[in-house]
Amino acid sequence: WVALACLVLAGVTYAPDQNLALNRAANYWILVFIPLPPAALRVASDPRFVRHFLWTFFGMGVLTVVQGLFLLSSSTRLVVLATNTIQTARAALLVPILGITFVLRDRSRALRGVTLILVPAAILVALASGSRGPLLVLLALGALAVIRIVMRPRSVDWRLTGAGAGVALASIVLVSLAAAALPASSTERIAGVGAVLEGALSGASDVSGDVRLTLYGIAVSLLEERPVLGVGTSGFESLSPRFGFSAVYPHNALLQFGAEYGLVGVVVFVAIVLLALTRRVPRGSSWTALQVAFLFFLLNAMVSGNILEDLTTWGLLLLLLLVDVPQIVRVPDGLAATAAGRAARGGRLSDLRREPGRRAEPS
Repeated sequence: WVALACLVLAGVTYAPDQNLALNRAANYWILVFIPLPPAALRVASDPRFVRHFLWTFFGMGVLTVVQGLFLLSSSTRLVVLATNTIQTARAALLVPILGITFVLRDRSRALRGVTLILVPAAILVALASGSRGPLLVLLALGALAVIRIVMRPRSVDWRLTGAGAGVALASIVLVSLAAAALPASSTERIAGVGAVLEGALSGASDVSGDVRLTLYGIAVSLLEERPVLGVGTSGFESLSPRFGFSAVYPHNALLQFGAEYGLVGVVVFVAIVLLALTRRVPRGSSWTALQVAFLFFLLNAMVSGNILEDLTTWGLLLLLLLVDVPQIVRVPDGLAATAAGRAARGGRLSDLRREPGRRAEPS
């Protein structure tokens, strides 16, 4: 985390536009690097706070879905709460992601019932936004879930899996019935999701997809020019006009780090992401939901957005990195017997509680 911040600051020294770079670096330090760790430490310090955090995310998703249903139009792509179409889709899809991994495990039958109704509605709202990236990421998460079920069938909650399959089927039915009410521009974008990949082979055109591919190509070119340290902070924005296309960022977190900070930046970014994805966390639906939510926003960062300003992705990453996982204290049998004897003669209660293979408890 510190290495990332130092890399962003060091990138100012060799950036093509140092004034712009200094402004970007200052924003990253003030809005991301400094405030997020203490906030993440606070939330990760207590399972209750993690649950409150997830309920807040789910609540924003529900608010987006409910308002989106009232704003559905057959002429314009859906935008809710003065955001943009991508943010609308992401917020709406928090309902199925957290609903299946977190809310459906709640004891309240009424809450579970409402969630089962809201999930298909959330899919409909996301489709109405016309943003393909979040929907493709949701499909990718579904594919990963299927792979996990196949590889580890004994660890699967089949009741929850059945509920998820039922919700998916209900979503398909709802979308097919309400397709006529969706904006034509949104349905055309969703239907043409394969045009980006087909364009290179058949000449098919997709404006948004072509722009993405152009930005990716610019980022790769900048990385090839300066492969070790990149072109510096905000270097992509400064140098992209040289390629006949002006853009602030390439809409891909990995390529953005590669273009601006070279292979060094890629290694640091990949390392901290892998730490967050592989670190052992406490067992429970809250942490499973947090891991899935982080993966959702991380994959979204690979197709849209400026990673240096993505507070949600960084915040979720830090929550996974900074959670305090209780350790299992194992004591040799001889020491355990001695501790038990001392406790029996009036020693410390904590000595008696530290038994072999059991979790250490405070005295």
